Amino acid sequence: MKFLILILCLTSSCFCAPFAWQQGDIIVQEGTSGQATMIKVASNSPWTHVGVVLMDVDGTVKVLEAVQPVRVVSTNAFLGRTKNYKILRMKQAIVVTKEVKQRAHQFLRKNLKKNYDVKFMWGDDKMYCSELVWKCYQQVLGIELCKTRTFESYNLTHPEVVKVINRRFGSVKNVPKNHKIVAPGDIAASTLLHDVTPKR
Repeated sequence: MKFLILILCLTSSCFCAPFAWQQGDIIVQEGTSGQATMIKVASNSPWTHVGVVLMDVDGTVKVLEAVQPVRVVSTNAFLGRTKNYKILRMKQAIVVTKEVKQRAHQFLRKNLKKNYDVKFMWGDDKMYCSELVWKCYQQVLGIELCKTRTFESYNLTHPEVVKVINRRFGSVKNVPKNHKIVAPGDIAASTLLHDVTPKR
């Protein structure tokens, strides 16, 4: 699937008025699953999932996301999962070059259909949602949306977090506490981004 770096004004049925999507817009959303609850309390943020907007060659707006597996879905499908979401955009306009387009295509080819990383590791063999978006910006545009953190910087003692950790790691003591990680809420709090969510 080929994507172009461009700006189009498109009407989405999710909004009351046309919304001008831009390539690279970031959407964070609040989920309600068990994992979402764990992410909320661990990161002290309502945001549990994140995706990045891409424009198809025919002008269709899509969202790249890391679920099982990494995939591209429509904006309506992505936004329709929850009533609580924010659309974030770079404060400074992105300069699009031929090289940027090439890197974007390469990033997509490399990551589409990868398995979801349930242990939130920083390797490239699997991906979780915020890792995918962070690496997309870093590898395609050379922009670090936010500082990466470590497991130990999150709340690992809450019962909901411990329950998931025990299931995936066997015990909290098995978590690589100094391992690099980034959460959806960390991206949402980036000082490089501003909220462009239309009123609904």
